[in-house]
Amino acid sequence: MVNELVKLIKLSKDFKRNEEKARRDLEARAKPLYELVHEETFEVQEVEAENYAHSVRSHSKPLFQRYSVGYSTRTKIKVKPDNKIPVRTLTFEGYTSIQKGDRITAVIPRYETHREERGFSDWVPHGVIYTDRPYKADEEAIAIRKLGNKSKEVLRTDLSTNYESFRKE
Repeated sequence: MVNELVKLIKLSKDFKRNEEKARRDLEARAKPLYELVHEETFEVQEVEAENYAHSVRSHSKPLFQRYSVGYSTRTKIKVKPDNKIPVRTLTFEGYTSIQKGDRITAVIPRYETHREERGFSDWVPHGVIYTDRPYKADEEAIAIRKLGNKSKEVLRTDLSTNYESFRKE
């Protein structure tokens, strides 16, 4: 009985030690969001823009009446990357004037979110840290720059509705 209790205590200490090591390893890889954005160049294959409505529900009215409060645009862009990355579709929260055949650069936030009850670092609010990850086939673009056909000159820049979340303060 005492021997089993000693084993259980040792197991508990080992678990806590491993958990602490994993937390330190994660903290070492942590970065602010603005450091986890990457720019890539693509040729546009297809563009589809979807408008969708926003509404709110009134809790003071009978039957919880809904009120329309506006519209947003989400643009899905099928792309062919210049580099050997797996990205084939970009989602852009907002309107963009790009069309098939355009050359663009896209600013892509590439991160994983890790949450913990305890805080990690002073610059990370509410125990949330962000780490880098590999590209996926479907990615979000927070900025799209339309390029000239024969040059790298930027003809137009479109910023998504959530672009500000990734800017350095």
